[in-house]
Amino acid sequence: AIAAWQAAGDVHGANTGRYNLAMALGALAPTRAQALQEIDAVIAATRAAGDWGLLAVAWNQRGELMRAARRWDEAVLAYRTAVRIADDAFDPLALAYALWNLPLALVRRREARTAVPLMAFAQRHWERQAGHLSADDRRDLRRLRRMAACQLGPAQVEADWRLGEALGLAGALRLALGSEPTP
Repeated sequence: AIAAWQAAGDVHGANTGRYNLAMALGALAPTRAQALQEIDAVIAATRAAGDWGLLAVAWNQRGELMRAARRWDEAVLAYRTAVRIADDAFDPLALAYALWNLPLALVRRREARTAVPLMAFAQRHWERQAGHLSADDRRDLRRLRRMAACQLGPAQVEADWRLGEALGLAGALRLALGSEPTP
């Protein structure tokens, strides 16, 4: 399919196909290095083409690959890049994905004070943008809250969760990108 899109001169189609290939390769540890090469090529190609929506989801996928490899710092950087690009591109679904995934890497970096309110916002935001949470999404929420409780204690997690539920999008973006939240 990728070759057919390339032959037809469909740059977006070819990049989408390569993005999907990277997702499939990233599902298994033995092919993650190949997935990373593929997603980095997609990032370069979509940036060159000015395809900002696909660029945002490609950065999000890079974060997923880094998270699977337990490379937390690189995952956080990739997700934050995805947040910036999705916000700049006014791509609400790409933004919802990046805001959902970022706290999952932050909590692994022992940044629960940021991860918890951001995830509380991301849950509400996701439900508004895409509907109900899946079983996997609910599992992510439980895992994040358990890990955060080990770092902060249950009472602080509840307080930070309430803070996140009160955030607006601008406050969540400031928090996601490394600034203090403003409800």
